[in-house]
Amino acid sequence: MENLSEAILARLPIPDIPTAQQERIANFLDDKTARIDALIAEKEQLVERLKEYQYSYSSNLMTRGLDFQAELVESSFPEIGNIPKSWTVKRLKFLGEVRSGVAKGKDLGERDTVTLPYLRVANVQDGYVDLTEVYDIEVAASEAPRYFLHKNDVLMNEGGDNDKLGRGAVWRGQIEPCIHQNHVFAVRLEDPGLAEWVSCFTSTAAARAYFYLRSKQSTNLASINQSNVRELPIPMPPANERKALLAELQRSSMATSMLIEHAVEHIARLREYRSSLISAAVTSQLELQQ
Repeated sequence: MENLSEAILARLPIPDIPTAQQERIANFLDDKTARIDALIAEKEQLVERLKEYQYSYSSNLMTRGLDFQAELVESSFPEIGNIPKSWTVKRLKFLGEVRSGVAKGKDLGERDTVTLPYLRVANVQDGYVDLTEVYDIEVAASEAPRYFLHKNDVLMNEGGDNDKLGRGAVWRGQIEPCIHQNHVFAVRLEDPGLAEWVSCFTSTAAARAYFYLRSKQSTNLASINQSNVRELPIPMPPANERKALLAELQRSSMATSMLIEHAVEHIARLREYRSSLISAAVTSQLELQQ
């Protein structure tokens, strides 16, 4: 431990407990903590299964729809597979413009500059924008407007870990003005009403497979270029069906999140109980059977 000296450690008070009682305490704690650890492991497995279920359900919903008896046809896009007959598939480039951001460390010479908040890969999470820590960057005043984010732009990560590849979220205009780094793409859709659908699709198995297969892999990192992002195929159900699907996605996501939150709280309580049980046992606050 940092700053823990030999002198401090030497002053640590340790209960003087008879050997027989030490054995009883150790046996008691071995049994109790093993049971608690097993419960914690079960809860952690439940959390992972819930996440996997939501991922699978959402992925299936956005490529198959709500009507499980709908006639399916081949989409001609291997990652997407078959889709309902009433759907189409459009490349992202036909839905809007994929815009690159500002590069860090650019030599600005003696040009007039402005300092603006900008979004990094760390800010663009799966389905939301994390604004806990937003950095500023100096850019040429004449170039700043080309990097401004607009409300309903879909943000997509260029890379990082494989789970960050293409990860998207809708920009709600939380900071004005705000720009984005070149490792974050901003998709400006012709129809801003499609922003939520496009963002949700970036989290599906089909989108992740597309990005992974076209990514450039290096040690522990992956990246995808702007051209490949522009070619991303997006399933397009009719407008009324798309609205219903987004409503179902929101409902299922909220329900799953509540179950996960409940399980995580239970895990925290179990760990707290485990710690207090150990403390009580070794300080003779518990009556153990002889």
